[in-house]
Amino acid sequence: MPAMPLEIRFLQCWPDNIRRKRFEIQEVSLDPMESADTARSGTSASNVEIKQRVLSLDVLRGLALLGMLLVHFQYYVQGSGLWSDRIGRLISFIAEDRFYPLFAVLFGAGFTLQLMRWGGRPGFVAFYLRRIAALMVFAVLLIGLTGYRVLESYAFWALPLLAIRRWSNRALVILILVCAFAHPAVDFATWHWEKRQLTLEQSNAKVEKEIRYWPDAVAEADRLRDEGNFAKLVPFQLQKSFGQYLHWKYYVPGDPLLMFLFGMLAVRFKIFQEPLRYRKLLTAFIVIGVFAGIMSVFADVIFRFGSFGSFRLAQAARKLTYAIFDERFQGLAYAAATLLWMAASPASQRLTRFLANPGRLSLTNYIVQIAILEIFFASSHSIIPLNRWGTLVGVVLVFALQIAFSRWWIARFRYGPLEWLWRSASFARWEPLRREQTRGAAV
Repeated sequence: MPAMPLEIRFLQCWPDNIRRKRFEIQEVSLDPMESADTARSGTSASNVEIKQRVLSLDVLRGLALLGMLLVHFQYYVQGSGLWSDRIGRLISFIAEDRFYPLFAVLFGAGFTLQLMRWGGRPGFVAFYLRRIAALMVFAVLLIGLTGYRVLESYAFWALPLLAIRRWSNRALVILILVCAFAHPAVDFATWHWEKRQLTLEQSNAKVEKEIRYWPDAVAEADRLRDEGNFAKLVPFQLQKSFGQYLHWKYYVPGDPLLMFLFGMLAVRFKIFQEPLRYRKLLTAFIVIGVFAGIMSVFADVIFRFGSFGSFRLAQAARKLTYAIFDERFQGLAYAAATLLWMAASPASQRLTRFLANPGRLSLTNYIVQIAILEIFFASSHSIIPLNRWGTLVGVVLVFALQIAFSRWWIARFRYGPLEWLWRSASFARWEPLRREQTRGAAV
């Protein structure tokens, strides 16, 4: 069963060769899905600073990968029971909808590093657009083959970053507020319009149809997969996912852009680089995140559709509550705690390396995780029947293998396999991959 998008709960040409080489060497450490490789260009203070910052990003990417893997495994559980349900509720509280927002923040941070470092260079806009187009190609393939949706929203909402890259911090904060409250405002406005134009029954029927859009789509996709009817499954999954682009509500800014903006501000203030300087702010994020995660559970109980009469009004009230108390902030709390722990505890360095290695290959590892789940567990007649305890074993086994593979690969190659393809598509030429090639190019 494919991952559900965050919105479901709310229903919803280059310089000459010499200049080009200098551009590439500086660019290496600033890729949103790649890590620093500064040793080859010296160990100046600025290079050390960049390396430390990117290391923290890699660690957080690894954390997000682990959290998403834990959640994704739950989609494939067969059967139930008392302890199975308890474990499921616990995982839902600590992980579900917590790590995709963090993944988006890190994408936003990576894109911002690019915009800050290369934004004024000739040819940057063409490079940036090719990069986004390449990410969308990955997204289309992922949706068509597996039904997992998230990369397409990252590719789409990375476009506005190009337009707002020179905005002031104050303007970005205002835009964050707009993103947080735009969807509740739209639903309240829709409720006011519908109560004048439609009967209550007609309005409620529209909301029910919107609510059922993704569950019904997932159920149909599961049926086609079980039948082995992939000729219909692939176009069905693409049509359902990209059919959203035909509805005006998709263009209302929301979670993806909101998380990108958090990442943009974190880069501007060097929070990833100097977390202890922002100890109080990060501590506040931890407290707010945990509180928001707890309150989001009560919001589900308080704002039940039947208690409002109007489903649209209940939906608007829930969205307004989620704009303040949302699980996504709990994911940011995990990131804040990890940053403080890394900065304050020397003992953290050895442990965080286990997260940093798969984090450097985050695009590759993310898609490999999905491929493993889809191949072995997707069908109701899966190769390996999976219960709740099996998911926990699976998470440990798959992530351990990814740590080992990532460490082996990084020792030999500059980028992960898919990161290299993404980078080559962005530069519109094949980039050197093996580390021996890197040293030769830098001389």
